Amino acid sequence: MTTTTNDSATGFDNMVSRNISTLPFKQLDEGWHDVEIKYVLRTNDHYIGLRSPQLKKSDKLPAWLDPTKQIAVYFLAPNNYGIVNRFPENGFWKYDEVLKLNPAKAAECVRMGDQGYAVRKDTKMRMISQDKTDSCQLIFLRMMTAAGLPEGIEGIDNICQALKGLKLKIKVTKHEYDGIEHYDVKSFVSCDTPEAELDRIPDPKAPVVLLPETE
Repeated sequence: MTTTTNDSATGFDNMVSRNISTLPFKQLDEGWHDVEIKYVLRTNDHYIGLRSPQLKKSDKLPAWLDPTKQIAVYFLAPNNYGIVNRFPENGFWKYDEVLKLNPAKAAECVRMGDQGYAVRKDTKMRMISQDKTDSCQLIFLRMMTAAGLPEGIEGIDNICQALKGLKLKIKVTKHEYDGIEHYDVKSFVSCDTPEAELDRIPDPKAPVVLLPETE
């Protein structure tokens, strides 16, 4: 038998260790899934990636100056499929909402982005809505409750650490934005929730948070 060699191949002989993403590349399909919380970190919508977040290119950043603070959670299923969900810290007023409730305040703002946010002319920052912020944080609390996180843990960094490794069921849905399909985590329940009860669980109402990118 003749053995051929390829001098250009390096194989293991010249390998140098380096860090790469260990996240699965398979996207969870729509429906309910049993998952484990694999990664949890603080981030914002100016960055993509989980393990090594990278600042977006300038043409991909929004026109307003204030980033949307988020908690990014990677949910991993037993089959190594997974999904990232970003939980925003705050909700924001839309320009049309401000115009309807307070025309004088709307005159201090401009309408920006596909979402139609009310952005202050002087600071180029969005107006935070307390009601929408409460709704965003309620959804995050629902996720924590479904995962069985004990009450009384203080501080978001401690909460993020305590969430790792916990298990729950999530409902995955998808929507189309700018011609691209994005997958979302729409609802959460505990792992012991009976199958017959899943269809009765309402979806939380909150603005869709784009940027579901992972590494």
